[in-house]
Amino acid sequence: MNWVGLIIDIIGSCLLLYSVILLFTYIGIGLFSIVSVKEYLDKNSFADYRVLAVSPEAPTMSILAPAYNEATTIVENVRSLLSIHYNNLEVIIINDGSKDDSLQKLIEHYNLRKIDFFVNEQIPAKKVRGVYKSTNPVYKKLVVIDKENGGKADALNVGI
Repeated sequence: MNWVGLIIDIIGSCLLLYSVILLFTYIGIGLFSIVSVKEYLDKNSFADYRVLAVSPEAPTMSILAPAYNEATTIVENVRSLLSIHYNNLEVIIINDGSKDDSLQKLIEHYNLRKIDFFVNEQIPAKKVRGVYKSTNPVYKKLVVIDKENGGKADALNVGI
């Protein structure tokens, strides 16, 4: 019985030591990250990113957002993406063969019209049914792609 108590005490001591070492490691990592973030902010305090975001010289950025049966939230989600303050932004919504009226809601709310568009099929994906752009200049950054259902990865491949 004495050996069992000794083994339990040794295991308990090892677990306590491990916990203390882990605690101090996390505290050290936390302090290091606070110092690193402060240095980063001090180094970049001169940059006004709002000016960079509205500059016509900023690189073009595309946001790909697959959508499948999201009729209840699709209009609000797209509005949120379009509200990003970046000059050279393109928001590409890929309707992944929705069975509800997701596409119809987008067409009605954003005044979308089907356009002729060459689809580069270098990446294998399901068939594209159509590409839509808005006739309203307020939504000129919006592109909607309608395709057959193939899953989220397939939708992103089409968007690329």
